[in-house]
Amino acid sequence: AYDYLYEMGHRNIAFLSGPLNTLSGRERFIGYQTALTNKSQIYKPHYIAYANDYDFNSGMDAANVLLTKCSHDMPTALLVGGDMLAIGAMTALENRGLKIPDDISVIGFDDIEMAKYIKPGLTTVRQDRKLLGKEIANTLVAYINGDDVPPRTLIPVSVIKRGTCAPPRT
Repeated sequence: AYDYLYEMGHRNIAFLSGPLNTLSGRERFIGYQTALTNKSQIYKPHYIAYANDYDFNSGMDAANVLLTKCSHDMPTALLVGGDMLAIGAMTALENRGLKIPDDISVIGFDDIEMAKYIKPGLTTVRQDRKLLGKEIANTLVAYINGDDVPPRTLIPVSVIKRGTCAPPRT
């Protein structure tokens, strides 16, 4: 997701994280930090906000915190750790008069059903859920059987392009 925004020309990409007490919250935050490093971008603490949950209101609240912290250095794109968080964040952005994607691009994660119905449609990251379920089942069976279990299995993802991302204005 970061690479997709970067390839569009974004260099000021903020991150709205899900709760860090969840595996997905931690992994996605680490992914953001890794992408910054890989693209030789400077880590800006004011470009990070943490949500308390993965729901709409948490997305709104975290986006409002982020916008307040970034008032002197606005990002051109917002990478969000979950689609419901992103939808809440979009509402907060629009309530502050920002137009998506003209003023700021937004990309979510999970490709929930609602993502394609909101306006503009939410650009998001999709995981192969069938493969994810299969890997979880295989890992569980291996664990129960006393077999070696890999500490981590990466599931391929794809960016589902909809209407919330555009190149930054120059």
